[in-house]
Amino acid sequence: ISIVDSKEDIIFANKAFADMLGYREDELVGMNLQKLTSGEDFEKIREQTQTRKRGNSSRYEAILYRKDGALCVVQVSAAPLWNDDGSYAGSLGIVTDMTERKKNEEELRHQSDLLQKTFNSMTDAIFILDAEVPPKILECNDAASRIFGYERAEMLGKTTAFLHVSDETLREFQSLVYPAMEKSDVCFHLPEHKMKRKDG
Repeated sequence: ISIVDSKEDIIFANKAFADMLGYREDELVGMNLQKLTSGEDFEKIREQTQTRKRGNSSRYEAILYRKDGALCVVQVSAAPLWNDDGSYAGSLGIVTDMTERKKNEEELRHQSDLLQKTFNSMTDAIFILDAEVPPKILECNDAASRIFGYERAEMLGKTTAFLHVSDETLREFQSLVYPAMEKSDVCFHLPEHKMKRKDG
């Protein structure tokens, strides 16, 4: 928790806020927020102050600098404070350290991008089906579009029935897929199987 006055000078900082930034509480009191952030983020804070002066609370993200110079990504939930005469006195901020969460989100995005690139680089058609009966196509790779002649958007949300050449081949497919759907960690092999492209 931190409290700043109308000039963005810190007038109160609890131990958790001080520890987050690597300072002692007394070191922070009297410090202006401009010393803890970049020019761009300080402008964002000043814009939020205007919101506070209108009597509104808000939540936003900003980057603060720790005492050792390391970046600290924070989420601030701020509310206005008032003097006895009704004038704006400053704001109270509940500050949450989001640095590790942001790193994890970035890593997940990277892994997701890598998986998507791998998925689409495969030369075999790959379909991801849901667990409904009959199963619908949730996702497919670029090879599926190339091999079957359909755009990805044309296949998503449909059952695989349109890819089978006959009711007989569809039933053969279902006889293998449906029992497997009732179990977990089951792989199955579909024997040589005739399927149908968009052009017939």
